Amino acid sequence: MPMSELQLGLLAVGIGIVAAVFGYNKWQEARYRREAEANIARPGEDVLLGSPVPAAGRREPTLEADEPTLPDIVPPGEMTAAPPAPAVLSQAIDFIVEMEADPPMRGAALLAAATAQSGRPAKSVHWEGDSGSGWEALRPDGWYGRVRAGMQLVDRKGPVSEQDLEAFEAGVTQAASTVRARVAPPELGAALRAAASLDRFCGEVDIQIAVHVIPAEQPFQGTNVRALAEAAGLSLERDGRFRLRDEQGRALFSLANEAAAAPFSAADMRTLQTTALLVELDVPRAPGAAFARFRDFALHAASALGGSLVDDNRSVLKAASFEAIAAQLQPVYESMQAQGLAAGSPLALRLFS
Repeated sequence: MPMSELQLGLLAVGIGIVAAVFGYNKWQEARYRREAEANIARPGEDVLLGSPVPAAGRREPTLEADEPTLPDIVPPGEMTAAPPAPAVLSQAIDFIVEMEADPPMRGAALLAAATAQSGRPAKSVHWEGDSGSGWEALRPDGWYGRVRAGMQLVDRKGPVSEQDLEAFEAGVTQAASTVRARVAPPELGAALRAAASLDRFCGEVDIQIAVHVIPAEQPFQGTNVRALAEAAGLSLERDGRFRLRDEQGRALFSLANEAAAAPFSAADMRTLQTTALLVELDVPRAPGAAFARFRDFALHAASALGGSLVDDNRSVLKAASFEAIAAQLQPVYESMQAQGLAAGSPLALRLFS
């Protein structure tokens, strides 16, 4: 069947398009071949080890001049590494056994020996090495001519016992013999007397102040409690209490659900109703300035929720009531400071745990 002029025209156009595509593909193939040959011919460059170079059409914006730059090279001795943990042992609250070795002991060997002898210590135990510029927590890759191990004398469960100290000293001595170190054991009697004295002091200053927020009529709604706490900077933590913490992570005070056995839960705050809230300050664990934050929040919580602020005897508390409490706490803060155990300090946090 003879083709019309329209069909002949379409056929010609189709042939032209095919020819154009074929020609373009050949041109692209030739261009890629030239680029590949140029890359292969470039001397001194390893394709696998060299840094990736962005394609010409994918250059990131920059404020630098178009000049070649070299990657920063970090010398082997300056490779970034986690800083060693700081020393925590103190003659004020720890029974410390020191050892020496010549040649120095490798940290990994000593840690292995210490682990083998540790058992279940009655109190907190720490091992530290002298790095030459001060004491630090033992590092496996460190070398130490002097090492010390310490057991905490007191915590909130009470003082360490003579049996505890004897077992600890024996374990340290055995670990030292494993790495051929010499031990200088301290006198047990003095440590026990120090533990008893420290425990008495802790008993005098271990104070928690708690105040209660109770509703006038209707229970407090969980959504209102949460909004109040979060607006004041408190966060709900895993134990079911809201806490306000400072920049160092120290708890300044807490807010708890006092009316029910169940703690606060993020999943239940929408439906929660409670008839009593507990605002609590752990005096030795919080810095002295925390008292003002504790007082201000407690007074604000009662006002914002339309409730009353009361003490353990359900007597109403006013701003003047907190002035009296502050006056009673001042000697406590001063006594702790004089002992080198300031409220909220690292040593105080260890003792009152």
